[in-house]
Amino acid sequence: MRFAAIVLGAGASIRMRGGFKLVEEVGGKEVVRRVVEAALGSECSPVVVVLGYMAERVRSVLPKGVEVVLNSDWSSGMSSSIRKGVEAVMARAEGVIICPGDMPFVRSETLNKLVKACGEGIAYCAVAGEVRSPVAFSSRYFKDLMALEGDEGAKRVVMRHIGSAVAVEVDPLELMDVDSPEELELARSLVNRLKL
Repeated sequence: MRFAAIVLGAGASIRMRGGFKLVEEVGGKEVVRRVVEAALGSECSPVVVVLGYMAERVRSVLPKGVEVVLNSDWSSGMSSSIRKGVEAVMARAEGVIICPGDMPFVRSETLNKLVKACGEGIAYCAVAGEVRSPVAFSSRYFKDLMALEGDEGAKRVVMRHIGSAVAVEVDPLELMDVDSPEELELARSLVNRLKL
């Protein structure tokens, strides 16, 4: 099955308190670039990055080989970016992986595991059973994703179908996001210590 990767990068990083997390560097690379490179290194194709706030600044750090979709309605919540991403690939893909753009340690191998586990259903990253992103959805759930509203994320669809969804246990470090200056500093210290 052909899965597309949708990287969500449209938000304004409010919790960063003045900084803009997607273009902050961790280990010499911008956070969003790390995520996108993981997607490009996976079996997913195409890789679509949904941009909104400071779109041109984010676009300037993206590697070649990605498609950019602009979401002018980014301030209405995450669901608008999910809808834009799914809309961009639904005619070409049998499934999607939805991945936040602020997870600098996510690995290509994990995205491939999600694709393999998903099949015609749903597969999500899990830490001790807790539903976490990224998440893979087969095309049968595109309608559910397109119906999300406001700040609803992909987790809403997972929880609606949790009985049939497949959990892929992942090291919590890999799923670390950088929402705050403190988390950014922690990520920087970890990348140096662990040579990630």
